[in-house]
Amino acid sequence: MVVMILIFGAIGCSALSAQQDAPDPDRGHPEQLRDLAVLLDPGGTLRFDEALLAEYQPVSDVVPNLPPGSDSHWFRFRLPASSQRLLLEVDNPALDQVDLFVSAQQQWRHMKAGMTLPHTSRPLPTRTLVFPLSPADEPNMAFLRVAASYGGRVPLRLWSLAGFAGHVRVSQLVFGLFYGVMGVMTLYNLFLFVSLNDRSYLYYVLFVGQACLGWFILNGFAGQYLWPGAPSITLPVLLLLAGAGHLVGIRFTQLFLDTPRSVPRLHRALSVLMGLTALFLMLGLVVGRSISWSLITLISLPIVIVTLWSQGARMRQGYRPARYLFTASVALILGLTTFTLMTMGVLPAAVWTVYGGQIGWVVTSVLFSLGLADRIKLLREEKEYQQEQALAAGVRAERLAAADARKADELNAARELQHRLLPEMLPDLPFVEVAAWQRTATEVGGDYYDFLENPDSLLGVIGDATGHGASAGLVVACTKAAFLATAGDSPQQRIEHINGVLGELRLGSRNNMALVIFSLDPPAGDGMTTLRASGGGIPPIYVIRADGSVDELIPAGLPLGAVHSASYRTTQLDLYPGDCVVLVTDGLPERMDRTGQQLGYEPIVAHLRQQESGMSARALVDSLIRLSDRWGGAQAIADDETFIVLRVIHPA
Repeated sequence: MVVMILIFGAIGCSALSAQQDAPDPDRGHPEQLRDLAVLLDPGGTLRFDEALLAEYQPVSDVVPNLPPGSDSHWFRFRLPASSQRLLLEVDNPALDQVDLFVSAQQQWRHMKAGMTLPHTSRPLPTRTLVFPLSPADEPNMAFLRVAASYGGRVPLRLWSLAGFAGHVRVSQLVFGLFYGVMGVMTLYNLFLFVSLNDRSYLYYVLFVGQACLGWFILNGFAGQYLWPGAPSITLPVLLLLAGAGHLVGIRFTQLFLDTPRSVPRLHRALSVLMGLTALFLMLGLVVGRSISWSLITLISLPIVIVTLWSQGARMRQGYRPARYLFTASVALILGLTTFTLMTMGVLPAAVWTVYGGQIGWVVTSVLFSLGLADRIKLLREEKEYQQEQALAAGVRAERLAAADARKADELNAARELQHRLLPEMLPDLPFVEVAAWQRTATEVGGDYYDFLENPDSLLGVIGDATGHGASAGLVVACTKAAFLATAGDSPQQRIEHINGVLGELRLGSRNNMALVIFSLDPPAGDGMTTLRASGGGIPPIYVIRADGSVDELIPAGLPLGAVHSASYRTTQLDLYPGDCVVLVTDGLPERMDRTGQQLGYEPIVAHLRQQESGMSARALVDSLIRLSDRWGGAQAIADDETFIVLRVIHPA
């Protein structure tokens, strides 16, 4: 782009050099016009002969500034005598039409140029409006008619050919720097968009691109190089660029600041302004460009306010790239404001005002690009942080998985060990039928049962360690070891010995064992035997008589290990052939349904009374399993369940 603009400057200088008679070192700077006066032409209806005789008012401003509207203005001024050809420049390419009438050899010479006229019809092919003046031996009068529907300054300068050529070189260099910087930033961010596939870069390219094309038109280059023979498209393109600038700028702000998530209310306000801008653009096709242009100009202020508000809100949220966007917006507003105030005559024409708009856009494009780079850096930092967190989480997950696998192995080993603590085979005695069943709430349960048999008697144990899991399994293992190593004839002696052992082990007040040791004496001649039991902490022992009645035997003692010196007593009950002894742990009465209600003891007794006489021990165990499952339904059991059934039979 820089090379292109420099080539444009060389072409312009060459065209001027071709008309150069002789260099004039005394005219390196423009000369102010003399006796400048102005005449208002309402509606632009005056003919030149009428304007020639009209009364003009002196112009007090060095650079006249015209208001927008359909009125035209006539300027009258005196041209100095000169032995060489001079150039009259109107340095505002955005004026609709300028007509120059110059007296030459007692005739009026008419030349015209402007944005609404083909560039090929201009007296000189320059970006500004330049009129060649013939040498004159004495001062003469000139009239200039200016039509500016959108208003603007009318900078009138009188140049020598050499002075104007130098002026063109300097201005082309300035414009070359401007469009070069804008072009480089556009191409660079277009490359980033293709590489990163981030739409923010695309909207940046469109935003800066429309600004470049807009200034290209306002600076006169578009009419000179893009459509020299079609001036009618200039104003529609400017209108389209103004609206597109609003739309693209708003969308860029929304993407850059992530307004949908960060400032949703302001995001909705920006979306409404986008919709209104699009509507105003479409109105230009229906009601005319002037109304559409006025509406788009009117909506610019709320767009600026909401945009700055959004940027400020994101800055207050600590979003670092928003600082670049806010600073860039302020720089653009200041640049365009100084340029506008200069065109209105409020500020003097200087480098920082004449090129204020371009300076503001250059600063804005650079800061926007820096903001995008900082945004990408921030996103990369967040991504790297998330990757580090994910990696750390993966490591933790692997460690947890390894720990879980190790625990699972340990629990499986503990479960296997606990299964080995239970009897491999049930007693097979001629006077009693034995059935037993157990299920645990966790991998390692806390229930325990076991048997010691002699040819003519039976000794058994059923217990429930506090809680369940590994600690309960440890208590069970200690209890079994003590049970097998215990000497003594009665359940009471054995229970007291086990209580002492558990107390000596100091397993803690929370690790005790509800336990009952029971025995069956050798049967008498009529098959009668005696059930003796000692212990405490477990549900009652139920005895189903042959007639269907149910008796209860309650060992009234403390759980083992709770009190080291606790004493126990033996309770007994006579049994006859056909009687069934039922021992359960508290997992059955405490089984809960889906509402959290426990089964209780009375339903167990009622269930036992309903059983058929002569039912086998195994069948009775199965009926208790069905009772538990029917009550709990799909609810998982909360505590271990153990059932033992002893059915007394007449020895053969």
